[in-house]
Amino acid sequence: MKWTLQQLEAEKETGLSFEETVDVSDLREADPEIREISPVQVTGHAWFEDRKIIFALQIFGKMVLPSSKTLEDVDYPIHLQATEVFRLDSGVEEDGEEEILHDIEHDTVDLLPFVKEAILADKPIRVANEDEKPLASGNGWTLVSESERQNRVDPRLAKLAEFLEENND
Repeated sequence: MKWTLQQLEAEKETGLSFEETVDVSDLREADPEIREISPVQVTGHAWFEDRKIIFALQIFGKMVLPSSKTLEDVDYPIHLQATEVFRLDSGVEEDGEEEILHDIEHDTVDLLPFVKEAILADKPIRVANEDEKPLASGNGWTLVSESERQNRVDPRLAKLAEFLEENND
């Protein structure tokens, strides 16, 4: 997923279409929550507009993340779209806040770092298996409903409740 400006210029009239499978396993080092990540398939199209090269990307793959409830492995599908815009010369200005322009370094466009960045940006903060039931109890605690909570007497106040019942009789 690396092209020289000369290769891109040769495709200026028709645009460049591509489909590649890339290894992004080093993302596990960048984010320790990613337990496993498959090679991702990147399909895209590039075209010239004004003095810019625009890449429209679709990224597909799968990563394994820890469940936010049980810390067990959860398969999370990667299906995202990204657009990266590179300026051909430094005189091109950004067209607002939504468009971020990248400079072309050493007359080469390398999309792999941008694919990795898009995957990390799309990674959810929390995931859970669809099968997981919410935890109802744990070590020293139990989940109760509001009505159960209102009807329950705090064990620290049980003696006081007995004393009040005796006085009411």
